[in-house]
Formats: sequence, C-alpha cells, structure tokens
Amino acid sequence: MIATDPFPTTRSVLQLLTALVVAAILAFTLWPFQFSAHPVGHFSSKISVSDVTANIALFLPLGFLLRLVRQRSPGRWGLPELLVGAALSLAVESAQLYLPVRQSQYADILCNAGGSWVGALLAGFAIRQLALPTGSRLPDAASVLL
Repeated sequence: MIATDPFPTTRSVLQLLTALVVAAILAFTLWPFQFSAHPVGHFSSKISVSDVTANIALFLPLGFLLRLVRQRSPGRWGLPELLVGAALSLAVESAQLYLPVRQSQYADILCNAGGSWVGALLAGFAIRQLALPTGSRLPDAASVLL
C-alpha cells in the first residue's frame, strides 16, 4: 500500500478557495456585466472611507490565501501577494471603464493591493505563530483558515 501525502490535497483546497475568492472579487466589482464597446468612464480621484475599507476587506482574503498556497516559498514581506493584488485590481478598474454603472478610481488600485498585502502579512504572522518553519506541512497552517 502506498502512503499518500496530505499536502497536495490541502494545497488543492487552498487553491480552489483562492480561485473562488478571485471569482467573488470579479463578481462584486464588475456586476451587472453590462459592458460597452467603448470606454464610457474615466479614472476618478474621489476617495471615501467606506470605499477604502471595503476595498481592503475585499482583497484581504486573496492575499491571505495566496500566502498560504506559497507557504514553502521563503519571504515574509508579501511582495508576490501585493503584486497579484495590484495586477488584479488594475485589470478590474480597467474593465470598469467599460461599465456605465461603475466608476474606476486610482485609490481602489492602491487599497485593493494593500488589502492583498495585509492578508499576506496576516497569513505570514499566523504561520510564524504556529512555529511552522519554511517547508513544513501546510495542513497545520491551513487549520488556521479551515
């Protein structure tokens, strides 16, 4: 009988959760999906506290899950998660230019990327609090989430 390693299963679950979070972000930010053939909006510089809070909260789970998925990789500063959050946010804000009911904002890109980065830092902190060295088994770290 061949022993199976639980790591790929847990990693697959985390990857699935990450994909679901990305799908939720796309649904929340691009609804009602009534795209125009030409840009109908422009980037705005308006900022509100509620928008900042919502944007950070929306992308925080993405950074958290991405950091757990890449647990075997060294690094504590969350730069990969920050870059993924910024890229996804830039794509979303650019797509919103083609939605008459949405408004693209420069601040959203920064807040979304920041939310992803904060999520990564929180996941890194959780991993360190569980005293899991780099390269250890992910199921222990995933138990924080699941």
